Amino acid sequence: MKRRHFLQLGLLGTGVVGGSAFGNQLAASLVSKTLRPPKAIAIDLFDSFSSELKDAFVVGYDDPWRQYHNRGVGGGGTGIGMVDLTSDQQSLMIELMYAGMSSESVIPNQHYLSRESTGKSEWNPYPSIIRFTNLLFCGDPHDEECQIIFSGAHLMLRIGGKNREGVAFGGPQIYGDQRGNDLQGLPGNMYKPHLDDGMDLFRALSKEQQRTAVVEASPIQTQIEVQGKGGAYTGVPVAGVSDYAKSLVRKLINLTFKPYASDDAAYAWKCIEHNGGLENLHLSFYADSTYEDEVLYQTYRIEGPGTVFYFRGFPHVHAFFNVAMDAENPLSLGDIVGTNPTILEGEDLQALFEAAMMSERKTDFVYYPLDSAVGKIRSGTVRTGDLYVAESWLNNEAMIAVKGSEVGGEFGNQLKARGITVQPDRIYSVATTDYTAKYQLEESFGHAEFVSQGQPLRDLLVNYTGKNGFSLS
Repeated sequence: MKRRHFLQLGLLGTGVVGGSAFGNQLAASLVSKTLRPPKAIAIDLFDSFSSELKDAFVVGYDDPWRQYHNRGVGGGGTGIGMVDLTSDQQSLMIELMYAGMSSESVIPNQHYLSRESTGKSEWNPYPSIIRFTNLLFCGDPHDEECQIIFSGAHLMLRIGGKNREGVAFGGPQIYGDQRGNDLQGLPGNMYKPHLDDGMDLFRALSKEQQRTAVVEASPIQTQIEVQGKGGAYTGVPVAGVSDYAKSLVRKLINLTFKPYASDDAAYAWKCIEHNGGLENLHLSFYADSTYEDEVLYQTYRIEGPGTVFYFRGFPHVHAFFNVAMDAENPLSLGDIVGTNPTILEGEDLQALFEAAMMSERKTDFVYYPLDSAVGKIRSGTVRTGDLYVAESWLNNEAMIAVKGSEVGGEFGNQLKARGITVQPDRIYSVATTDYTAKYQLEESFGHAEFVSQGQPLRDLLVNYTGKNGFSLS
């Protein structure tokens, strides 16, 4: 639903809150209303909070939660749900959401299955904003520095724009839509133009450039840390493509920026130009995002020193983008934890998590799945916010018990790869993540038993690295 249609037609009551009386009242209050500046709305909303709500909804401007971005996790780990607000507060919150976007904006967080309310696998045709959105104030809107974050499974929207760290939009933005799920071409998806324009761009490349641009395996969608001047990029350099193809790159980036406030989009372009402009970007299309009946790459990436655009259209849309002015010193918030001598990612990041978990639990073994190690800890000064981003799933640590004769799954494969033999009759304790213990127990460990759940892994990692540093030796 576009912002102008939202204001003119008042359709909110038919879907946002399930057609309730409040929905009709909220719609009526906003129909044909001229939106005020975001700051004024934010102040009214902030001032309406009780002290209890401020404890739940408000953190400091430099809190590490401002650096964290939703990586497919419902709520994004920040704030609490809008259902905890009064009707007047919800009205202000939705007004704030629209005021912080462009006049052509579309609320990204919509079309969830309504099975819970209908018993059928039907799509809700209107934005379920209140039910699926969490809210967090980073700072006091009366002050100069404040950012308001709306987050959900398909949404990370920051109201506040560029900040003193020189990050476009105040940090990574995220959008998604599940329509057209697992179908070729994403029929009906609100972000289908992004896919169509991406394929127009691919077709504009020469045959040789197309071969260079196609990468076999898609990267982890949540790895959108900017790489800086020394980054390693896949795909084809934009510098070598035709002027027409370059114009399509620009068109695609503008399409990505379209829902956001014009001054924020203009600053994002300044960041891109500061880091070499279009000429310093690279294009990648991923072979594992096609369907059998046609070569249509539904996942692609545009990346440069201070820029990452990642559009994942397979099986449905999860898109992330991150644009920074100073690519060598990207956003880093919170208390200083220590100095990291080298970049940690993949197996190295996995090893760091396992060391931290073993230190806490003192178990026989530890198992942190490699596919959970999706973040990256850059070299140099590391703050708590960097570790929040590295632990991107909001997991807690947990302990399971497994008999030696029943060890199996990926944990069993890991033991074999390391040449470790277990005693058949012994019961072993294993530290792992709560998600693994609750939802992947058998496939990860064989026949095992969940024992207990502990503290958040992000806190465990902060404590461990603060005491022991980042060296894996």
